Amino acid sequence: MLSDREVVGQHLSEDTVRELKELFERVSAQRLDCIRFGEPPTGFNVSDKIRAYGQANLWRCVQQCRDAEVLRQSSCGLSAIILCRSVFETVASYSHFARQLPDKMKPLKTKSDLQRIDEFVLSKSFATRESSAKEMAASDGVDVEAVSIITQIKKLEKRHPNLWKKYEFVSEYAHPNGFGTLSWYGRTNSRERTVKFSDDWDDCERDALGWSVAAIALLETLEADIAGVEEQLPELSFSAHKIIAQQ
Repeated sequence: MLSDREVVGQHLSEDTVRELKELFERVSAQRLDCIRFGEPPTGFNVSDKIRAYGQANLWRCVQQCRDAEVLRQSSCGLSAIILCRSVFETVASYSHFARQLPDKMKPLKTKSDLQRIDEFVLSKSFATRESSAKEMAASDGVDVEAVSIITQIKKLEKRHPNLWKKYEFVSEYAHPNGFGTLSWYGRTNSRERTVKFSDDWDDCERDALGWSVAAIALLETLEADIAGVEEQLPELSFSAHKIIAQQ
């Protein structure tokens, strides 16, 4: 992670590199290998489903940040940037979930309230735009229609000013527009009447590093959201056990 000191040192201070590494390592250490479902004494499992959803997003972002750095250091900068864009999307998606959850947990009085939360978690955990998957979920009474990533990015922008503008910018690399095609690989020399191609230009390395830094920094937002969700789960579990025992 940010280990190629010659290149990184040209653009980042030692303090910045240290802080980003510490953030990545701290978040990486929060990954779990297994979550056991069903809390005693009632077997209530919605809190575990919420934890599993958070872990899946955590694993995804850690892998994408790590792999983006591997690609960048292998002169595959464009592929690295595309992975960084996906980190933006994943953090925004989980943030959208985390901000909606408190309202979904009010009130907590009946089994139907628990069912409402369960369906909300399932709708996010298995969100999709694939028609057959949506139809299958609908037959079980769950709407898994995925929310537009544009909506979710713009929601997160309230916490990260200019995030939408950054997302639009990084999307230009992900799409086959100028940034991700000729401007990335080609260098035109009008005097020599040539276009030379490479995947290892100096400015490509700089751009890839910049987006890698932005993606790693967003892990702090994901970490905070997962922690905020976790704080709500003891109340959910306590209320659920009480409701189940009474009915």
